[in-house]
Amino acid sequence: MSRDVSHSEAAELLPEAALDALSPDDQAGVVAHATGCPECGPTLIALRDALAQLAFAAPPVTVDAVSRARVRTRLLARARADLSVADGSQPAAASDGPPASGSPWPPPRAIAGGAGQTRRSWAASPVLGWGLAIAAGIIGVIAVQHRATLDGEQFTAERTTLLARVQALRDSVEARDAFVRAVTGKQVSTMQLTSSAVRAPWAWMFWDHAANRWTLVARDLPAPAAGKTYQLWLVTPHAKISAGTFNPQPDGGAEVQATYPLAADSLRAIAVTEEPAGGVPQPTGALIIAATANRPGK
Repeated sequence: MSRDVSHSEAAELLPEAALDALSPDDQAGVVAHATGCPECGPTLIALRDALAQLAFAAPPVTVDAVSRARVRTRLLARARADLSVADGSQPAAASDGPPASGSPWPPPRAIAGGAGQTRRSWAASPVLGWGLAIAAGIIGVIAVQHRATLDGEQFTAERTTLLARVQALRDSVEARDAFVRAVTGKQVSTMQLTSSAVRAPWAWMFWDHAANRWTLVARDLPAPAAGKTYQLWLVTPHAKISAGTFNPQPDGGAEVQATYPLAADSLRAIAVTEEPAGGVPQPTGALIIAATANRPGK
């Protein structure tokens, strides 16, 4: 349901009507008046066209209801204030002659079908002018909010990077702690592996009987030949069990861990041989380092 709205009241409410910010009755009344008014109608259409361009003038952002209401209130208050100033500077009466020197408005034009009646061009209407100002203001607000959104996204990205670094440090500390636990304790046997080569490599094997974990720490290992790798063996009276393959670091160091259950009295020796890349079921290559087994705690 709409109410009757006068021309002067409709002209004042056009910015709110363009924004659909009026009550339902006032909105319907202003629209009904503008439909038949040769001045308010084009002005309302122009205001809505200008505001519609906002969808293409700035990227979409999420604005909460409180911020949206605050922005709308500020813009409408500013539009009303400046509209009053603009109307106060309007000439008291329009004429069909040329505009006075320095006049801010273009000359009025005759309304079709209305002899002797004149109106301002809607393109120069103070209402339309401030409707466009509203549009520009909203674009500015959206730009600021978009910048805040970008800042938030940048903060989120930096936070994610920092969290990843913290997690990497945690993983490194946990790995080092696990290594320390693997080479200490009453149930850990130690065996020193040696070689008779000129640059004698050496290594320590730590066997955690309770966790069935083997940790080899080697130093001064020469680089294996092309197409070759090192393979670790657990030697028992009945078998030579592969505990994995590895390649040393450029400085000759290596740390190898393996999990394999073995009875405490069944180990006879530890050995590292040079084998074809990928490893072999049984040792075939040259012996690099080796050690005889010790009992737990020895």
